[in-house]
Amino acid sequence: MTSATSPDNSGSTQAQAQPEPKPTQFKLPVVQDDGKDFKTVDEAQRKRATDPAGFYLFGLNNFWHGGIHLNSRSFPQHKDHMPLRCIADGEVIAYRVNEQYFRQPLLNDAGTTESGQLCTSLDFCLVRHDYLSPKRKDPEQAPASKASPPAAPVAIAVKSGESYLVNTQSDPLTIRRSLESSVFDQASNKGKLPRNSRVSVIDGVPRQGGNGMDYYQVKVESTPAGSTVVIGDDVYAPARYLLATRHVVTADSNGRIDPAGDEVIKVGKDSVVELIAQVPVKATRNGKTYTYLPVRVTAAATPANAQGRVAKVGDTLNIIEQNLRAEPLPAPPPVLHEDDLIEQQNAPASPAAEPQGEQNRLCFYSLYMHLAPYEDYQAWEQQHRLQGAIMEVTGNVRLRALQDGSGDPLILASMPIKTLPAGSRVRRTSGSQSAIISGKNGAQDFVRVTPLIQSADQSWHDDPQTGYVVLSNVRDVAQPTQPIPLYWVEQREGVTKGTRNIFDDTKAPVDWLKEGTRIRYQPASRCAHPNRGDLIRCTVMDENAFAGFNGQRSTQGQNFWMELQPGEIHNSVEDQGLAPPDHANPGAESQVHHCSPPIPIKAGDPVGYLSRYDVQTATAKGQQMNSIYWTHLELFSDADDSAINALLDNAAQVNVGKLYLKLIDDPQRPIYLAIKDPGSSGSQPKMLDTHQPVSFEQSVAGSSVPMLIEMSSGASVTDDQGKVWYPSAEQGKYISADAGEVVSQYELRKLGYQTLIESNNSADGFYKQDANSDSDVVAPFFQQLFKAIDTDHDGGVSLTELQLAFQNRSLRDVINRIVPRHPSEWHQPTIEAIKEWVEKRRQHGEERGGWSEGVKALFKTEVERIEKLEFLSQVPEVNAGNGLWHFEPFELVKWLGGGRCEFCPKDIRELSTDIGKYTISKETFDYILETEAYAEFPYVPGASSGITIGYGFDLSAQSKSAVRTMLDGLYTVDEIERFVGVSGSHYTQAAARNVLSSVENISISKVDAMTLALRMKDRYAQKVVDKYPNTIRLHPHAQGAMLSLIINRGNGLTDNPNSSIPEPRREMREIKELLESGPVIDVSDKIRSMKRIWIGDDSVKGLIIRREREAVFFEKGLKCPHYGEQW
Repeated sequence: MTSATSPDNSGSTQAQAQPEPKPTQFKLPVVQDDGKDFKTVDEAQRKRATDPAGFYLFGLNNFWHGGIHLNSRSFPQHKDHMPLRCIADGEVIAYRVNEQYFRQPLLNDAGTTESGQLCTSLDFCLVRHDYLSPKRKDPEQAPASKASPPAAPVAIAVKSGESYLVNTQSDPLTIRRSLESSVFDQASNKGKLPRNSRVSVIDGVPRQGGNGMDYYQVKVESTPAGSTVVIGDDVYAPARYLLATRHVVTADSNGRIDPAGDEVIKVGKDSVVELIAQVPVKATRNGKTYTYLPVRVTAAATPANAQGRVAKVGDTLNIIEQNLRAEPLPAPPPVLHEDDLIEQQNAPASPAAEPQGEQNRLCFYSLYMHLAPYEDYQAWEQQHRLQGAIMEVTGNVRLRALQDGSGDPLILASMPIKTLPAGSRVRRTSGSQSAIISGKNGAQDFVRVTPLIQSADQSWHDDPQTGYVVLSNVRDVAQPTQPIPLYWVEQREGVTKGTRNIFDDTKAPVDWLKEGTRIRYQPASRCAHPNRGDLIRCTVMDENAFAGFNGQRSTQGQNFWMELQPGEIHNSVEDQGLAPPDHANPGAESQVHHCSPPIPIKAGDPVGYLSRYDVQTATAKGQQMNSIYWTHLELFSDADDSAINALLDNAAQVNVGKLYLKLIDDPQRPIYLAIKDPGSSGSQPKMLDTHQPVSFEQSVAGSSVPMLIEMSSGASVTDDQGKVWYPSAEQGKYISADAGEVVSQYELRKLGYQTLIESNNSADGFYKQDANSDSDVVAPFFQQLFKAIDTDHDGGVSLTELQLAFQNRSLRDVINRIVPRHPSEWHQPTIEAIKEWVEKRRQHGEERGGWSEGVKALFKTEVERIEKLEFLSQVPEVNAGNGLWHFEPFELVKWLGGGRCEFCPKDIRELSTDIGKYTISKETFDYILETEAYAEFPYVPGASSGITIGYGFDLSAQSKSAVRTMLDGLYTVDEIERFVGVSGSHYTQAAARNVLSSVENISISKVDAMTLALRMKDRYAQKVVDKYPNTIRLHPHAQGAMLSLIINRGNGLTDNPNSSIPEPRREMREIKELLESGPVIDVSDKIRSMKRIWIGDDSVKGLIIRREREAVFFEKGLKCPHYGEQW
């Protein structure tokens, strides 16, 4: 489709279209043990296959279970190491955070309390998601992609008497005089037709040749010069190489007699033209190159602007190729099985449904119930503190072993264990102690430490070699803290170090706080004030905390801005741990915090940790307590039936993402496997039929999930006849592309999804009341499914039966693709039904006898726990009155979130700017680091650079204040000031090399260099959005390309009048205009255009390579439909 800026698209110019909202991103809520994403959803599902409980759809006691359980048996890392993640982009609308677990007494048989309490969490987070699929791509707009499967060769239906061009791209096309021979040989060859030969179809019904290809009988009308085929001959030509000459003009266009000339003939949209030949001609206009094709007008439409010469029937001219579309030909008549004929005769004709919009949409919710309460975070931080304070080595320091610890001072070994490089992390395991190095005089203060080793996942582990280091050569760093849920506002408690100035909300002085004052502060509130320095928001916890003239003023609970010393917060405040978040309930209460306004959250953001769940078990030794850590995850929607069906049916006909070959098990029409002919060679082998049918898994309970073969061009094989094959599950065997139906990942119903509605009008949360009653669900497939799980036929499903069912992949897949509508277990009417059921069980047990007092008492506390779990009555956004639709979470992520393409980023990094998160792809981030390269010591790289440290941090591009801010905590104060003395634009090239010796012995570790790189990227991301704010709306590849460009060239738009290069910042200005007014696709051209500045200078040829890589990254981002706004 031609851009509105094309010189040969003469339609009226329309206003720039608004960018489309970003498609919803998905993430699994869990990660692997090492913190990395699971490679596939199926891999994560297999991890859950042996879970002891918490299965989708079927709960115990014939109760609906709308979610799944994530537990510490399958995912121990989510107990206290890695937080669970939000499953999709959305916004937190409600949560409940308690300071403590809900506790029930551990009772003995007599009903009295034993030592211990049963814990369960009432905490949850509820997120609303407004799902938006990628935008449907119209066929003529869809970009070419290596991931797109090659089209299977199909016979096109043609019209007798129509004219066609031979469309072969390489050798002349071999035609046949006869199709009688089952094996084609030279005797059956009629000759060869060169490309652009014209033929007319004699018989519109195709015939199959001995090679399996479809042929049409045609008459040769004309051929290019040099052909040996006789004009007028009747021959057979392969259908797949015939190109219809008839084309439709898709937009008002300027036709040209000469593509390079100025004479224009206006052609109206929907005009019909005949392609004369496939001989494209390129012409350049306004700096852009266009491709034209020669055509003859056969039906003329009037253009909107009819001034000047307008095309009429018979005119011959050239039209830009992008404004032509081959007229769609009717589909070939299907080959029907005999049994299909009767069914087709009785079926009413139904035209293909029109797409409903360009994107699929659905409002749904994710619930994370039973998250760890605040007391767990307290315990984790306390554990960190018991393990010792984390310190950092400020220079190369010798680690020494203890030689004699009997006296004071201690005596340390003269030979060090090893040398710890600057920047190393250690854990302090003792207080300050006086010691002497053996053989030397003079005692010093030492501290015993355990060196820490950083692994590939960025976590720290103890080094077995411990020893002593000089106290003055290490310094405290921030204590490790547990990542907290995104919807918490982190608040910490601490004690002030020294007296601290405080200010009111207008930043006017109030007084100063006494040393040792207890405060509660928010780390994220830290800000820089031009006159007051760094400030942080705090709440004073002590009374009479003022040290100045307001000493008697009440201070407890008062909020102020407090002055900070330069550097880390812990330089001003001794941290004493995480404080309860706002809106946390004291104890364990049922109160829900309703978020107004909602809190935005992204896929992958932390939502909390698995919580402890205790179960009381009777043993021969009495009552015992068993513990597991778990969270209930549930996806549900209160949308109406039509919205659910629209999603399952892919109503918007989204056609991007993954495609699958769907195979159906039909004994009447088996699908046979093929192998490559061992004797054939080359890229297009001959395929041999094995006469072995594809083996399908047995259907379950009248339902089966189809076999799906992912259609990846990298895995496909095209044989010597042009037929496409895909690898089967059996090694070395292939399935023909025409053996099944091609379906998109968004056609959920075709992938096996089906809806299920509880038919009982008095739905109460049970799909059947008891083992002897009928099911509330009358759907036959559900009743058969229930019977398949209920293997002992006792009318209920036990935990063992559910475990076996979900270990059966076929049965599991059927269950996981059911979308049921049933009452929510978090809704008050359902809670009442559960309480009634518990009461009936209690009465039945008492009537039967044999229950201990402890068991009876347990029923009472269980009812109290169930009542506290209800929360939907406090969330008015959710309409649960008619039941809620439910989805199996992992399965939905697999299909709606699995639409990655070759242009999607492998991972992303988020940088902070004042207008939002600046998101770059891991590929571009790694490229920037690779280009800048890590250096342990300062150096001058050449060109116009200055002294450079770490990963390309150029001191000549920094102000003195920026150097102090960026290097704070990574170097000593003395080292930073030495760097300040050689920073700024005066120290480049020779000037930089002259002063390099003053700093060249200052080292930085790779870990700290990465920290500096991240700080630098934040700063430069801000520079990008300062001049190019629309960049933040682009794909992460494109944002990364712009970041690389600005890091290297800066964001200035004004030319240096003394430059020897004409307009050196011209392209930077043009990029700004393109990002504001479009077309954005031309930005990559401008990046490449900058190469003119360095061409001919071999010393900076790396910059030419860098511009090309940036342009490629930018283009790659624009081709991806899954990230970034669609331009």
